[in-house]
Amino acid sequence: MGIPKSTNSDIFRDWAQLPMSREQFTGELKEIMRQGFLNCKPLPGAETILSNLSHARVTSSWKPVELALVSTTTSETYKLKTSNPETRHLLRFIQPEKHVLGDDPGIRMGRRKPALDMYLIALDVLNSVANLGAGEKLILPE
Repeated sequence: MGIPKSTNSDIFRDWAQLPMSREQFTGELKEIMRQGFLNCKPLPGAETILSNLSHARVTSSWKPVELALVSTTTSETYKLKTSNPETRHLLRFIQPEKHVLGDDPGIRMGRRKPALDMYLIALDVLNSVANLGAGEKLILPE
């Protein structure tokens, strides 16, 4: 996991010495993932914490706490991972424009997690929608 999409299945297929082509392995893996993601359930407490955060306020300004999602998942796989109605319901707490995915054009090659680039892009998104008033400061990386 976490290896660029173009190579992760090759590394596993080669390591496991699977007697099938890259295309066959990729097709079978994609189907297994599709079936698995359709049956995934959110972790216990996930909805509660996201709900609480979405209703929380910054004490100094009483503005809402801003939430973003950062994932190395590509847009295509993200659609698959969020195809379950329970997962889609859970993600209602984070606006789609605040999702930073692994194929975001702002992420340079080799700069996905654990590098900070994806988080800095999310921070830029949050600051752009924060609707700051006079005298308010941007959210800083610190």
